[in-house]
Amino acid sequence: MSEEERRLVRNRDWLGLIHYGVIFFVLEKLGAVVGISNPHIYAAFRGETLEEFQKSRNAAVLYSVAGKDAVGKLVWDGDSNAP
Repeated sequence: MSEEERRLVRNRDWLGLIHYGVIFFVLEKLGAVVGISNPHIYAAFRGETLEEFQKSRNAAVLYSVAGKDAVGKLVWDGDSNAP
């Protein structure tokens, strides 16, 4: 990876990654690996907190392609401020 690509991934610069040309499905998988839900990523696209983003939705749900850990808990369960 180039230094720019490493910087974008390291900083979780979701919008920067999209501008760089990454397709959303890659971001969805990266989010799953690092424990960040899809709505967290959508909020970052809009420059909003998760709470601000969820106020614009009909339902405040968190979801991801991530599996659950051994105790059935996702990293961001109960933490609306997940990284």
